[in-house]
Amino acid sequence: MSSYPLLSVIFGAAIVGAQNVPQIDFSRMGTVGIAGAFAGLDLYNASAPTLDSSAATLVSRNSDGALTILGGTNGGGQLLSSCSLKDTLYVGGVFDSVAGISARNVIAYTPSSGKFSPLGSDGAGVDGEVNALHCDSSSGLVWVGGNFRRPTSASESSGFGGAVAVFNPSDNTWSPAPFDGFRGQVLDIAPSTDGKSLYFGGSFATTFGSNSTLNATNNPAVPYSPGATPFSASLVPIPLNGSEITAQPASSDSNFNNILDILCPAGNDGPGNTWLGADSSTASITARPFKFINAGGIRLGNTAINGRSTTAFTYAALLPHFCSLTNPRPDRLTTIPDNNVLELTYNDPATNQTRTCTDSCPLAPSSAALYQDFLFTTSQQITGFQLRLTQWSGSGPGLHILQLLSNDTLTAGTWVTTETATSIPGTTQNILVATVPVGTSSANSPSITWNSYVSGSGEYEVYLMIPGCTRLQDCDARTSVKVTVSPGGAIAPASTTISQRVSDDTQALVYRGPVIPSTPDYRSTVTLQLADNPEGSGQGGQYHLVADRVQFVLTSVGTSGNGTGNSTAPGSGRNGFGFFEWPLSASATNATGILPNTTITPFDALAFTIPNATASIHAIAPYSASRLFAGGNFTTAAVGDDGTVLGGSFSAIRKYGADGWAVLENGPTVKPLGALLDHTTAASTTPTASTANNAKVRRNWFSHMTMSDLFIRQQTSNTLPAPPSAPAPAVLAGTFYSNQSISQLTILGGNFTFANGQAKNLAFYDTDTNKLTGVQGTQVEGVVRALYVKGDELFVGGQFTLQGNEGSGLATYGLASGAWESNENVGLTTASGSTVVVRSITGRPSNDDTVIVAGSFASAGKLTCEAVCQWSIQNKQWSTLGSGIRGDVSSVAYAGSNAELLVVAGALTLADGTPANVAMYSFDNSTWIAVGGTNGIFAAGRASDGSAPFLTHWDGQQWNALSTDFASSTEVTQLAMVPLSDPHNGNGVLQNNRVLFMSGSLASNSFGSASTALFDGATVYPYISTTSTSGSTGFVNGLFYSVSNFSFELRKFLPRGVVILISIAIAAGIVFLLLLIGVLWAIFSRRDDQPQEEYVYQEADDESLLHRPSSLLEHINAATRNTIVGSVAGGIFPGGEKAVTPDPTDGTHMGEDEDGMGAGQVYNDPDGEGRFALARYSFVPSGDGELALEEGTQVVVLDDRDPAWWFVRNEANGQEGVVPASYLS
Repeated sequence: MSSYPLLSVIFGAAIVGAQNVPQIDFSRMGTVGIAGAFAGLDLYNASAPTLDSSAATLVSRNSDGALTILGGTNGGGQLLSSCSLKDTLYVGGVFDSVAGISARNVIAYTPSSGKFSPLGSDGAGVDGEVNALHCDSSSGLVWVGGNFRRPTSASESSGFGGAVAVFNPSDNTWSPAPFDGFRGQVLDIAPSTDGKSLYFGGSFATTFGSNSTLNATNNPAVPYSPGATPFSASLVPIPLNGSEITAQPASSDSNFNNILDILCPAGNDGPGNTWLGADSSTASITARPFKFINAGGIRLGNTAINGRSTTAFTYAALLPHFCSLTNPRPDRLTTIPDNNVLELTYNDPATNQTRTCTDSCPLAPSSAALYQDFLFTTSQQITGFQLRLTQWSGSGPGLHILQLLSNDTLTAGTWVTTETATSIPGTTQNILVATVPVGTSSANSPSITWNSYVSGSGEYEVYLMIPGCTRLQDCDARTSVKVTVSPGGAIAPASTTISQRVSDDTQALVYRGPVIPSTPDYRSTVTLQLADNPEGSGQGGQYHLVADRVQFVLTSVGTSGNGTGNSTAPGSGRNGFGFFEWPLSASATNATGILPNTTITPFDALAFTIPNATASIHAIAPYSASRLFAGGNFTTAAVGDDGTVLGGSFSAIRKYGADGWAVLENGPTVKPLGALLDHTTAASTTPTASTANNAKVRRNWFSHMTMSDLFIRQQTSNTLPAPPSAPAPAVLAGTFYSNQSISQLTILGGNFTFANGQAKNLAFYDTDTNKLTGVQGTQVEGVVRALYVKGDELFVGGQFTLQGNEGSGLATYGLASGAWESNENVGLTTASGSTVVVRSITGRPSNDDTVIVAGSFASAGKLTCEAVCQWSIQNKQWSTLGSGIRGDVSSVAYAGSNAELLVVAGALTLADGTPANVAMYSFDNSTWIAVGGTNGIFAAGRASDGSAPFLTHWDGQQWNALSTDFASSTEVTQLAMVPLSDPHNGNGVLQNNRVLFMSGSLASNSFGSASTALFDGATVYPYISTTSTSGSTGFVNGLFYSVSNFSFELRKFLPRGVVILISIAIAAGIVFLLLLIGVLWAIFSRRDDQPQEEYVYQEADDESLLHRPSSLLEHINAATRNTIVGSVAGGIFPGGEKAVTPDPTDGTHMGEDEDGMGAGQVYNDPDGEGRFALARYSFVPSGDGELALEEGTQVVVLDDRDPAWWFVRNEANGQEGVVPASYLS
């Protein structure tokens, strides 16, 4: 489903529901629209299953669109990937079970048996999230990728490298990938176009060997340890001299109770280089440097003195808050004081695998590793830390090495030291400031050089920390500086110009590339000085240069060495991220270590060009042998062998060779979709497919309906006032408009805003151009609740304001001029403190000049006219209806044979003080009365206390409550009478040729929930169900349709067999008649004695010219066609009244049927006045004398003696001509 919800559907054909539901004849109503707030709709189906929003559900779709639930996960589960192999579907994600079958994160489903089964032994799977599945039909294997270590049934020594595993369905076993796996996670697996390779995308690192020798290992000054991680090579110990460090309880032995001895031990584990805790006691070590530190981790080395060693510890970081670390949690690493769990990453020397811990972290013995580095997921700004040694072997705990690690390096210059505040409350820092006269050259300006110690080679990003000028109050004096980085390894220094004119503390990237320590005491230098062309004019003739810190951040890992500095390691650009190609014919290797040069493929250059550990590839789509698409979270900019390599906008295309990269602008972040068996679909709680507890699954789609247009709307946060609860966006009103140039314009009003901002709360949809636009000029600010079109004027009502418009709640828009019309001195107003709300705008059917406006208001222009008022189109003025009423009107309807009665409903009070919920006004005698003088009125609403809904019927004597079984949450927004194609069982409440169409948010103890329902006088039939974007029940505000004066008379058709027999008889009779005429003509033409009569030419009379000749076939067809029904001119629509646009909020045709002519009549008017008919279809003339028609056009039939062609006049423009009789009704 699209990420955009459905706003409105225009019906072009009748809806065919269940067989026991009354069948509505929508064709008589013209074009019909449904307005409301919903994302999807369907015919009500009581047997439709529901989905659990707390779980993910796997469903299958049949060829007819029906959905069947196959199984759901445990609560909180997700389905993320799938693939099919032979007759089995494999599904992966995050779950412990599916359909009650225990399985960890991956499971198999067999459609033929309808059963789920785990992969491996019972309850087996993998120990982490499965993001990608690939089914290889050639080998019969299933490749599983994700964020996991190994299958749950595999041991730690089974050879699984992580993130990838292979399942063999033939023997139900797991095996490691030929390349072991990755350190990281796999997000997609895709085969090459020729099927000879597999592409892996995700967030992981790969390292390829090269022929160049590079000292890429740890600096000899930092001894190698199996406990170091690849990224710890870039971290250096932070000097803690001068910090407050306490360690309690300590050993009583003076050789082992000085905690400062282990900050930088001068020798091996022993006296003066080791600290021991008291016997049989948990030790706590706290360090407070009284300044903020950008920490990357902690380095711990174990002791083995006297059989002692620490086996587990917990760590707490003191974050910059006004509190002290008085009670850290003893069981996990947390931030203080908010107790957020921090995760540490470390290397297990026993398995050489990267692991994480959040609770008690293990510490390897000194025999296994000189030290272990425990790194934070991201750098933390802390003001201290506390270490608790919670488990030990021997008499008590102890340590040989304790160091806090950082990726910051700082060397102070000779500039003036200035103290400034930091972003951490209560702390300050010292920075260096130099004053330079304006006009000084770069070569003669002061400079500062940081001599930064880098412990390991690799790809680095170097950042310059720039103090903000706001705190130093020297913004005008700031300028730009030149920063030069010397990366070592015979690489030329790199310079860049950076502006220091920043308000807040900023870090600026000054270098990205390799940094290579070449000697044990190597220092990478970073020099800052005045720029060659400094910006700004300075302050008082002086520039200020500021110097804080520089930071080296490792982005591409190097190799682990043995501390000698002589190992072979990859050179720059051979460390890859996020992409790996594996030829299926390749020999086994280990992708978690150094990959041989022979495994590099042309597509592996994709990984080399994304040298960022934070990047990831989410989806791969091979296009050809030389092209593939890669999408995800990355931005690349690098120089390759064939020129500049560019990637961006979150997606790029790679072609190795001369073409290089091509950027795909504005590409979306891509999530992979696995192959599916037939029409099997996964519905999950992820944003791309969310459901709710009561969301109905569509089983009978609208395949039997013509949906001419779909209106797409955007999300907003506004909500409509209750009742009912209809979250915006929602369409609350609709109508139609047409003229000579526009066949049909759909007008929508409500509470919505389109993304381009050009349509807000009022919009036009042109069916000819399939375009949706807003009004020209000022947009409506508020909610539109009523629309009415009269001629070229659009009346807009609701609860809104319009700039330049007098009053509120009502405005008039010129559809021909495309501009708002002035309403000076005629705007609606209300009493102080309340708001104008127009809920209904209708035209009186028997009076072209009258528009009735109803709602909540106190005056119209200068006239006191409360709740309901009459507007004269010709005179452009308001008038009251009789003595008027007070209160709030919710809806109106017309009754009587000539629409001489106006019925209003709401919370009303008559002029004499009589309270009423329904009142009636007589246009003939200008009086208001409480309802009691007409039949067949239906009303729906809520009880006065708001506790329950009701549907009631006035039978001419009293109100009768109708049994509907509606629940208390039901809200009815519209009642409308609609015609039927087949009669229902008659009753005393409603005639058998119509039903009451109820819209809103309907709930019942018998049928659940629905958005519309039909009522035939005895039974309520749930009709249409809607769903919102969140999966909850939607809301329908009502119907609007283009033809309002439709007939309720049931159309009667002869059985098909009888029609065929009659056609045959008529055809045979015509043939025999023609034969007889031919015989007679032959007899008389042979009479030789008959004198030849002189042929006299006669011009055809005028009447014969009016008839277009019809073929014999047309006469035969016409003889069997049902006579077209028309309405006698006069009645309730005299004088050529055009089709009246209905108000979407009021019920129409509430009274008796008002048609004046039955079926089977033929009409020929010798006086020329004719009778009225409506165009059922649009007609395009193809010959002289034919008249063009638009659907819904009202015409006067002048001559209908020819059964195929009728002579008519278009009253709108006075044109006359012939049209097909079958096109009229």
